[in-house]
Amino acid sequence: MKLLTFLGTNTYQETAYRFRDRVYVAKFFMSVLAQELQPDSICVFMTDGAKAKNEGALFDELKQCGIDVAKVQAVHIPDGQTEEDLWRVFSIIADQVDENESIVLDITHGFRTLPLVGTISLQYLKFVKQVYIAGVYYGAFEARKEEQMDDKKIVITPTFDLTPFVYHLPEWQRAANELVTFGDAKTLGSLLETLHNQLRKQKIAVNELKRFGSYVNDISAYLRTGRIKSFTQLFAKSESILQQEQLVKEIEQFVPPVRYIFHQLVNYIQCIAPKQSRLHTYYDLAIWYGDHHLLSHCFIMLREMIVSLILERVLGEIGPMPDDREFRYDPIRKKGERLLTTLLKQQEKKQLRNPLLKELAEKLHRLTNYRNDLGHFSFRTNHVLPKVFYRFYEEEIKSYKLCQLLENEQLWDELKKWHEKQTIEHEPNETVLITPLGLSKGLLYSAIMHNKPEAIWVLTSKEGEQQVDEVCRQADFRGNVHVAVMEDPYTDFNSWLTYMNHLIETIEKYKEDRIQFIVNLTGGTTAMQYVVQQIAAKLEEKGERVQYVAQVDRRDVAEQQANPYVLGEQFMVIEMHHLFF
Repeated sequence: MKLLTFLGTNTYQETAYRFRDRVYVAKFFMSVLAQELQPDSICVFMTDGAKAKNEGALFDELKQCGIDVAKVQAVHIPDGQTEEDLWRVFSIIADQVDENESIVLDITHGFRTLPLVGTISLQYLKFVKQVYIAGVYYGAFEARKEEQMDDKKIVITPTFDLTPFVYHLPEWQRAANELVTFGDAKTLGSLLETLHNQLRKQKIAVNELKRFGSYVNDISAYLRTGRIKSFTQLFAKSESILQQEQLVKEIEQFVPPVRYIFHQLVNYIQCIAPKQSRLHTYYDLAIWYGDHHLLSHCFIMLREMIVSLILERVLGEIGPMPDDREFRYDPIRKKGERLLTTLLKQQEKKQLRNPLLKELAEKLHRLTNYRNDLGHFSFRTNHVLPKVFYRFYEEEIKSYKLCQLLENEQLWDELKKWHEKQTIEHEPNETVLITPLGLSKGLLYSAIMHNKPEAIWVLTSKEGEQQVDEVCRQADFRGNVHVAVMEDPYTDFNSWLTYMNHLIETIEKYKEDRIQFIVNLTGGTTAMQYVVQQIAAKLEEKGERVQYVAQVDRRDVAEQQANPYVLGEQFMVIEMHHLFF
């Protein structure tokens, strides 16, 4: 532990200092601290004037107190009468402190500004050098008063322990700064939790303060990790927590600094309160993310919001207010993604004529590109410069230009008309059946009979390959048949990309057609079914139309084998594939 102290030019008088439970008679308060705390070293900052007038008296007193003066270092500092001098004093103090060192600061003596500079410097060093502030003390000579001790009256000089202010107040300051600047309440919640634990050891109940700390931690974590659904649910609890009279009392009694942060927190929550519409709820949240230096969150939030608006305003898949379905990335949201992807592709090919749709597509193209660029951390060709992100945010998002476009009812009318036209013009005119085939010929037969495809892509084994022609004859299928053979139909799980490439090659001739893929989930080995499901999922990601089906034959196995060519039942499967991915 190192003691830092200042020496001034006053004519110091001997006085009785009360420090903790003991009384010491001394001229210099640092003598008291040296005896009580037994530091490993003492650093005395002094000007030329202080050195000339008081250094000798100080060292004499330290010797009389039994302090080894070899561990006392006198450090010269300027008088501190100019701003330049004060910065030099800061540098000198900082140079005397090592990283992770335990420091005690005595601010009793020295020219008026020097103790203040020392205190502020120590607060700074706490963060940049991770020093531990073991104590900050002041011997209050001007507050001395007469007391009765051992049947006689004696003038006692009190000493003040300022450690809580110097050590803890900057922590609360940092918590407030992180909350206001970055929207991060983690430090605030952590400090409240620590305080609660300390008070609990003293058998002091602060239940509302604990509840408040947990709430602050949760709301910050949900916001900063984009858990919007959970945040919305948590927000509903805000009134019951923040308006508790007991909470206000506990804050005023035990953590006065939080009294002022508390109002900031209430404003922080109100700014991102759920609004009456999806657009305004999420747009305000996106602005909040941007203003708190979370541009990636901002761009992701906006794009997901636009998908939700498409589902609401164009496709009619969800209602006007958020619900559980909106937060599931299932086939419903993929419909919105496909529409958005088609819009962007048409803009890229200069096929859009409507000015509102062109404007929407242009903004969405930039938003999507910037979202992806941020997500790849510049690991891509021609990555975007930071100033481009911020300019887009300021000019298009924070200015509410994008919001105004999305509020335009004509935009949604035009988008709906465009979508209806696309649906009519782009109805699939070619159906490709993707199916595994094991030894159950009847399942493939039923799949062909139910779906009447123009082409079939079969994943099977060498044995199964020999049965394909027979099944097609029985089903009177005369379209194109493409067969991919698995070398090991039981364990070849990881080669799905190879079979995906095979599928792409075989359907190249249909590239001018509008294709719907019918994916049969039944038949073949587990490995075959897994590969087919992986391929289907990848096709969906690419925006292709995919319909899942399953064939069921309720007859016993012997009858199925004896007479396989009997039409079974077919079931349309909506979400089964999500069980596998």
